[in-house]
Amino acid sequence: MGEVSNLKGSSAGHWYFTLSDKSSSISAALFAGSAYRNPLIKQLKNGEQVVVTGSVGVYTKRGTFQVIVNRIMRDGQGDLSVQFERLKRELMEQGMFEQEHKKPISPLVQKVAVITSLQGAALKDFIKVYERRSHWMDLLVVPATVQGELAPFELMHALERAISYHQEVAPIDVVVLTRGGGSLEDLNAFNHEALAHAIFNSPIPVISAVGHQVDFTISDFVADLRLETPTAAAEYLTNGQQELVDRLNGLQQGLIGNFNTFLHHQRQRLGHCHPSRILDGIWQDHNQRALRLAKCDLGRSRVLTTRINLMQQQCDELFLRLLDATTRRVTALQQRLTNSWGILGALDPMTVLARGYSIVKSYEDKIVSDVEQFNRLPAKRPISLLFHDGTGVVVKEDDR
Repeated sequence: MGEVSNLKGSSAGHWYFTLSDKSSSISAALFAGSAYRNPLIKQLKNGEQVVVTGSVGVYTKRGTFQVIVNRIMRDGQGDLSVQFERLKRELMEQGMFEQEHKKPISPLVQKVAVITSLQGAALKDFIKVYERRSHWMDLLVVPATVQGELAPFELMHALERAISYHQEVAPIDVVVLTRGGGSLEDLNAFNHEALAHAIFNSPIPVISAVGHQVDFTISDFVADLRLETPTAAAEYLTNGQQELVDRLNGLQQGLIGNFNTFLHHQRQRLGHCHPSRILDGIWQDHNQRALRLAKCDLGRSRVLTTRINLMQQQCDELFLRLLDATTRRVTALQQRLTNSWGILGALDPMTVLARGYSIVKSYEDKIVSDVEQFNRLPAKRPISLLFHDGTGVVVKEDDR
């Protein structure tokens, strides 16, 4: 603790000053990374009383000690740290941080409520990742002030609005409580005891993504999951979707490859049975026999000539029989191939839907297969109807 003097900043974003009291002084350095998390440094003036925390280092060029500052606050703000530690200890003793109370978060989230400021960078960062990675997740933004004396109450009111929407309109899978980083004073809204109890008692799982990796708030400890940044929260919630889509793409490529292999094999089999190939073989055999016959002197023996004539007649009959059998074989294979295509087409679910059928799914994305399951569906909940050309949504009016 001491008085600031010789305060100056560098072009690289570092800040240097001297911290003095009545009897001594010491140099202090607030480097760019820490300065980003301590915006108060830009507002300080020489002569102000401050409290800093950090570690002691040696500036080797001068051989002097200096304080490497991690956090800086005006004199009197240190009470926030004391209050933070006291509340953290009390809630821990009440068991509110225990893992057994953490609600599980589905890997395939369908609807997310984001509680944050509409003007903050946190919402922009979250939406940027959401638009790039999400395939079916719906986003509900519940605005609230995230800094100031009224911020804890606005955050609680926003959480209550999300819970009401979940209970009266449509189910919400998870609530994300988020904002960017800042000083302990900036994040103090998330250290409110009433807000901690509201998060703990929420029927919806809550993710706390407040500040940066080095920042911790009471909401981080009491929430069902703590993530470092709004971007990390958006990536976590879309990981399951991305993995499922990648897996489906892999299965699709495998199915296409197997079908192409099967089709190529069938085409090869059909090619071997083509009449032109069979007739080519018969014609080659005929030519060979004709050459052999040309070498024979048929005038020598009428018996031999008669036998040859009989054999030629038999060859002609066999040729006709072979041609007829080949034609029937090719026709049968073509009919078999046509039947196979028909069976494949009949097994296609989209073909069945195109005939006027549809698939009914509950709001939990489960198939409703009979009237008994339909009657058990709760009222005022959306029901999906899957057609061959898209999906429709209806709402069951009552329990009849």
